[in-house]
Amino acid sequence: MPEETKPSETQEQAPVSPSQLLASIPGAPSAPQIEAWKAAVPNNRIELFTPDFKRIYIMRAVSGLEASNIRKAIPPNTDEVTAQQDLELGMCVKAVLWTNTTANNSLTVNDLRASAAGLPSSMFELVALLSDYFPPAQLSMLHGSL
Repeated sequence: MPEETKPSETQEQAPVSPSQLLASIPGAPSAPQIEAWKAAVPNNRIELFTPDFKRIYIMRAVSGLEASNIRKAIPPNTDEVTAQQDLELGMCVKAVLWTNTTANNSLTVNDLRASAAGLPSSMFELVALLSDYFPPAQLSMLHGSL
């Protein structure tokens, strides 16, 4: 029977919860700050998103009014695909309350454009979920005739 290996006493264990992960990041917002944000955002929900346990994004929902204002800022002659991309980037930027990926802990559209190609799409999926968007397959399970 192979000998059991014990973790080294100096080896750090990975954080097990979003709060623990956040607490391990220098300069991260405090628990009272998180609670204050929750009280002020649509649906009172905030999520931590980390694609690699190093880059941290604290994200919130985007209200319908905010989405409308982002849409209005897109030039009217923009083609449909670019307009959708601009809307998604704008919503992601609006949704990020804090990140450790920039010196000022905020995110810009240019930061997202310079990121890995899949990051904006992944972030937008989370923003959509936080903002109560349900994919059609899921939506079909959440309603019924009375």
